[in-house]
Parts: sequence; C-alpha cells; structure tokens
Amino acid sequence: MHIDDHNKLPDHEPYETLDAVSLSDDHTSEQAMLQMPFSVVIEGRQYEGDGISLVNAYVKGLASRDYGQVIKPATFRVPFEGFQVTMAIEVVMVCVDEVTGLYRLDFLNPTGPHLPRLRYILNAYIAGEVVDINDLLSVTADKAKKTPAGAADSERSFVQRFKSMVGTAFVGAATLGLVVLAGSLIQNRLLIRDVPKLATVMPSGAVIKSGVDGQIVYVNPQAGLEEPLVAIQGADGRQLTVVNPCDCTLTIAKSSVVGNVVATDDNLAFIPGNDSGILVSAILPDKEAEMLVFGGVAEATLADGRTVNLQTKDIKPPVSGQSVTRVTFTAPEGLLTLADTGSPAKLRIKDGRYVSFMSLFNEYKQQVL
Repeated sequence: MHIDDHNKLPDHEPYETLDAVSLSDDHTSEQAMLQMPFSVVIEGRQYEGDGISLVNAYVKGLASRDYGQVIKPATFRVPFEGFQVTMAIEVVMVCVDEVTGLYRLDFLNPTGPHLPRLRYILNAYIAGEVVDINDLLSVTADKAKKTPAGAADSERSFVQRFKSMVGTAFVGAATLGLVVLAGSLIQNRLLIRDVPKLATVMPSGAVIKSGVDGQIVYVNPQAGLEEPLVAIQGADGRQLTVVNPCDCTLTIAKSSVVGNVVATDDNLAFIPGNDSGILVSAILPDKEAEMLVFGGVAEATLADGRTVNLQTKDIKPPVSGQSVTRVTFTAPEGLLTLADTGSPAKLRIKDGRYVSFMSLFNEYKQQVL
C-alpha cells in the first residue's frame, strides 16, 4: 500500500530546459543532508537514495544520456512498515560521479506542495517518533523496540478486543473438543473393547445344547429323568428329541420356546451344579481374551439395563483350528439370580491399566471435591 501526493506535476511539451528557468536561492543555501531509506523513479528508471534534504537529494543508479540541463518529473518513495509515501517533485539531474553513478537531484521548486510532507518525514526520522500520515501509523525501528507490549493493546477498540476474545474462546473450545474426541477414540480403540457376540447368564453346572439347526416343536420344563425335554424339527427333515439326563430340576433357557429357531450349540437347558452360583458364559476373540489374561476386567450389561462387574472364573483356550476362547465369569453375590438365567448380556472388556488409572483418578477426585 502507498500514499500518493495528490498534487500532480504539470505536463511539459516537451520538458523545458534550464535556459528558461532560474533556480531559487534555496539551492545555494546549506541544508542538512539526512541518510534515510528512499528511492526515486525518473522516466521508468529507479535510483537508490543516498541522502536527502529539503532542497535536493543524492541518488545512485544508471541514468539516461539526456539527463543534463533538463527538468525531470521524479517520484520519490519513502518506505515504512506496511505502507510507503510517494511524492512527485520536479528535479534537475546533475552528475556527481559517473564512475559510481552518483547524481544530485536539485528540486526545481523546494517550497512546492511536497514540502510539508517531506519536512514532517525528515523531522520524524531525526526525532525517532511515530509517523502518522492519512490515519496510517508507522514506527521507526529504534522506536518500535522501545514501545511497551501493552501499548498496542491499549489502543485497540472494544470491538477489536471482543472479537479477539471470541476468536480465542472458539479456537480453545474447538481444540478441547478435538482432544476429547481423540481421547475417546483412543479409549474405545485400545483400552475398552466390546465383545461382538452376546454372552449368556446361566446357573453353575452343565449345559444342554442343541445338536442340530432347526425349530423347537416341543418343550417340557417338568420332565423327569430320561423323559423328553425338548424336541427339535431339524432343517434336514429329521426330528431330534433331547431327554432329561438327571433326576433334578432343570432350568430351561429363555430361548427354548416352541416355535423358536435354534442353531447347533445353542443353549436349551441348564443342569444345576454343586453350588448355587450364577455364571456368565461367553465366547471371546483372541484380543479380548488376551486382555483378560493380563488383568483386564469384564463388565456385563443385561437386557433390563443393569450393569454388573464380573470376575473371570475360567478361560479355556481355543481348540485347534479355532480363533475364539470360551470364558466363564462370576458376579458378586446377589447381583444375578435364577430369574436372570438364560438371559443374553452384552460384554465389555477393559484394559487392566486403564481400570487402575481410573480407580486412582476417582479416589483423587473424591478427596479434592
């Protein structure tokens, strides 16, 4: 961005020569020459500034051959941080040293429209103060280093500060959200794993399973020893009848209902064991089973919404050719009853280190709060 001096130079047809122009006495008076960054453009050629005063300037560069004794319109450019000031001044170009390309530019009218702006810029550089032109601010390098950090903030308007606070809050909230999301993904991916296949709540003891795929056509919950318990119409047309193998009261699985379709190895009934405990039986993939082996904790969610923490009772490694492990869990006394037997349960396995960390964290939170 730059600021142009709005007083344009008069046109020349062609450029008048010094024969008809007499320079003012300002050119012969002593003026302070200031070393400051500026450049000059004359007829498309750019020259680097080598000193400037109120009546003339010194520049370096490659000049055209017709520079001597001719009035030239020159554009002076003074750079600042973020913008530059441009001034149009008519000059007479005088060669000082052809070897180094040093030229003196005498201002044709030193007191012309450019004077107030040029004087202010020179004085500002000498004093090292802020330069303010058309509501634009710039600070010289020395002055910028001395400016306190809070000065710029104090000059901003309330609206700017409000926008800054809102933007900071939005970025902070978005960052926090991403952190929470990333933590949740890591937790669900690495530390907590859901078992894909549902577990079954059953009493301790043996399990009577279906031997074929088919549909249940008969159920007798009060069957005695060696009496028909369940009849299944197989998919191949044959009928399979399961009898009660013991003189005891069996617990019929909730899925053993006339009309239900069963698959091979589905639970049909449960034979009571030596104790009256309730177990949870599940088939786990290798990764989840490995987490249990190394201190993982299982959690069961029942169909009615109850959540029960389980203890691992038995882990049976997979047989040859299989990639799943059968695991049996127990629950704290009283949390599971005979009414829950046969019910499905959703299992979640938590990494042991994660459980330990969360336990310590909850204890610390209770102490603080």
